[in-house]
Amino acid sequence: MALILLFAVACAAFFTDSSYIKTISKSEITKHIKDPDYLTGIVIYEREGERSQAFAEIIDSILDSYHNYIQLLAYDCTEDEVLCPQETKSMLPMFEIHVPSGYNPYSGKPIVELKKYSGPGALQNITDYLLENIPYLGLFLNRETEEYLYDPDINSVILFTKKNFVPLMYQGLSSLYRGRLNFYVSLANLTEYSRRYQIYNFPAVVVKTNKDIIKYTGKIAYDDIAEFLKNYAVQSKQVEKLVMQAEKTIPKLRIPDFIPIRLTADNFYTRLDKEKVNFVQFYKEKMISDWDRLLKEYAGVVTFILLNCTDASEYEIALDEHVKSFPSLYLYPPDNPNGYPLYLTDFPSIEIEIAKHLKFEMTQLSDYKLHDFIYKPGRDKRMGLIFLTEGQAPIHYKALAADPAFNHLVRFSIFKSGRQQLSDIFNPKKIPTMISIIRANETGELKIIEYSGEVNDYKIMFYFVDQMSLPMFYREDKKKVKTENDVKSWDKNRWRDECIGGVCVIGFFNGNAEDFPNELSVLKKASALMENRNLPYHFGWVDGACYPGLREIFDIHENNLPGLGAFLPAKKKIARLYGEFNSEDAIDFLENVLRNKFMGEERDKLYFPDVYCKTMEQKPKQRKKAKKEIGNEDL
Repeated sequence: MALILLFAVACAAFFTDSSYIKTISKSEITKHIKDPDYLTGIVIYEREGERSQAFAEIIDSILDSYHNYIQLLAYDCTEDEVLCPQETKSMLPMFEIHVPSGYNPYSGKPIVELKKYSGPGALQNITDYLLENIPYLGLFLNRETEEYLYDPDINSVILFTKKNFVPLMYQGLSSLYRGRLNFYVSLANLTEYSRRYQIYNFPAVVVKTNKDIIKYTGKIAYDDIAEFLKNYAVQSKQVEKLVMQAEKTIPKLRIPDFIPIRLTADNFYTRLDKEKVNFVQFYKEKMISDWDRLLKEYAGVVTFILLNCTDASEYEIALDEHVKSFPSLYLYPPDNPNGYPLYLTDFPSIEIEIAKHLKFEMTQLSDYKLHDFIYKPGRDKRMGLIFLTEGQAPIHYKALAADPAFNHLVRFSIFKSGRQQLSDIFNPKKIPTMISIIRANETGELKIIEYSGEVNDYKIMFYFVDQMSLPMFYREDKKKVKTENDVKSWDKNRWRDECIGGVCVIGFFNGNAEDFPNELSVLKKASALMENRNLPYHFGWVDGACYPGLREIFDIHENNLPGLGAFLPAKKKIARLYGEFNSEDAIDFLENVLRNKFMGEERDKLYFPDVYCKTMEQKPKQRKKAKKEIGNEDL
């Protein structure tokens, strides 16, 4: 009895008297885990439990070394028969962690991942588990993110390191000053930035204000650096800034600009649009008089390009292209470097020239074919789009059908009839117009949306299909798919054989995906949905810890696993999911990738690298070694 009493007193003392552990009530738990700045652990314990006593000693020992990186909360469940009925008290303590990883760019809500620990109760196992999950709440310095350095309201901190991962001390500092300083890491291979900031010794910490660049010269120690940064941090956490930073990672849905592209001799031949007709103006002092009118009529129908030939190098390009005078307008067909002069006699003749190079499929609907087109879409599951007219389809509608953004997604058609019949069938507000088939079935249910703009305004027509019709069609389509597909792991051989077209999807997991059934289910559902639509997606997963080079290409840090990346071999582009790893966000992301949304950097090829850890047994050792390299030789 005395032994049990001793345990009870000791356990209570450990959790209540420790300077590193905060005891809370049950009602306070939600407040602390809603938007934490640190990895936040929750311990639910019983005062008289021997297991709780042993765990208290372990936790206090861990926090003695790592209290700058972890927040620990404890709730005494001894008298709580609702949360901890008698039959579960013998299983206590319960330990779970809540890991912040940013803000959802779609909703602005904090992203916090719940992880329940179920491993061995040994000190080393729990320590390794916590170290693996300590987050880095900043950005990696690269050409996409460096523009955020120039924030007029919040100063920025850059760590220059020779390592290829974020050091533990810097992870803790990013939590301490989250939303009060903007944090960046320049990894070992980014010599461009070390040269720019004249960094010759590593590690180095630099503060960038609106006016100055200040290099830290003190001791490489957490408390010293934290004290130094205090002088440059704002007083309170700027949540709206963090949300805005997340929002900058995704493009906004808006009416497209289709503005002219200015090229130089260095990129002229590589930047010609390989999927659309190009109008290139070669000019010097003066431009073509009808240029603005051409833009107004055909922006988006074709890609407009400007080449100023005043300098010698651009002039040489014009000579190579057999330009005789300036200004001159040339037409370059899709994926064809051989252009020819275009003479502005009249606009109908220009449209004839454009039409020669448009490649598209369009179904000519009759009364007989109309019903099947609407109610029997066939195996491809594409959205139906019908152009209603008494005459011919304009060049702008034909260009929509040829636009690569709608490959695999839209069935284009034209229904030509008299005004009375068109009104009787569809009751449109105006003719000519377009209608999108959002939902249709054999019971006669029909849901359509009608285009209300002009049929010679490509920008608005594109917006109607891309950002109004397709999202509505997808929402309806998602309701029909309940199954899951099997998703296998990627390896070098499978990647070589399968990733030759379409969209190659990589799920990055923190271990074997089979050990994360809920997260793997996200990939399985997405795979089933895309297969149901007959879309060219190839799904697979990798252990993210074993492929650090592949993760870095997609800018997915190990602390942000699971993550999702996509590669389009034909377009030579990569993209990554920003937001939560759930079915809704993942499917929205993958749908938009095929429509040229959410694009990251261009990649000529994406080779699957050699595996970093050959066996699962090697991986924990490598992680452990990396996390503990926090001596004075680096942060």
